[in-house]
Amino acid sequence: MTDSELAQLKRDVQILKDTEAVKKVKHAYFRCIDTANLTELTELLHPKVHALLVGGTYSIEFNTREEYLEMVANSFNAEFVACITATIPKSRF
Repeated sequence: MTDSELAQLKRDVQILKDTEAVKKVKHAYFRCIDTANLTELTELLHPKVHALLVGGTYSIEFNTREEYLEMVANSFNAEFVACITATIPKSRF
């Protein structure tokens, strides 16, 4: 195996590792939302998280983890049913 081939293999392996890490975080996030697990969700979110959620009749923006967690606490609970849809991005390979 040439140095160039080895370098490409290392890049490909890193892409696969990074992709798997993103999948794990995404699934953990959805599980936290589905179960209203704010403790674990707090661990997943950066303190300076910024989110802009836009729907058919709403647009809401959050600039801190605390703002986002408050929205989740008020929105996802035993009285609310949600359906989370996630897509799989096109492969880079």
